[in-house]
Amino acid sequence: RPSPTTEGALLPGCPCPTVRLRLTMADIQGQQRRLQETMQRLMADCDSKRIRPLSKSVFLCQAKCCDSGASQEAWQQCLERCSVPLQQSKQVVESEIAQFQHRLQQCAQGCQQEAQNTIQDKQIAQTDQAAIDKVQAKHGSCITACFDEHMKIVPTMTKRIDDNLKKIKAP
Repeated sequence: RPSPTTEGALLPGCPCPTVRLRLTMADIQGQQRRLQETMQRLMADCDSKRIRPLSKSVFLCQAKCCDSGASQEAWQQCLERCSVPLQQSKQVVESEIAQFQHRLQQCAQGCQQEAQNTIQDKQIAQTDQAAIDKVQAKHGSCITACFDEHMKIVPTMTKRIDDNLKKIKAP
């Protein structure tokens, strides 16, 4: 039977609820940490190279709005017009990150579904530890492959974000 250090999440919908996946929490946390650190580096790089210079341009533009003797309505429109590029840049980054997270989540769900199907299709009894261990090992390998494949996508995603941010003109 699995030891506490090798137990993972229960298989949702599994007819045998005591079957646990062997992928350890430490493994999952390590992979998540590695991915999170990579994404943080991406965001820091994006912020320093693109977002902050654009923010500076937006603030300078908005300061000019304050210097004009325009009506309050014209002043508000000027402020809003100046902020459009920054809003666009945030939308570019958020959209790419959301798509990336969605693809990673779909991959992990595919691994989960494959493990569930194997247990159900082969009608593996919760007492058949050897068969359960095989399913758990395959699930762990699948999850690891998801993280590894998505780590490979990060440079392409970074370039796409950077290319799209370069297209946004400062006010």
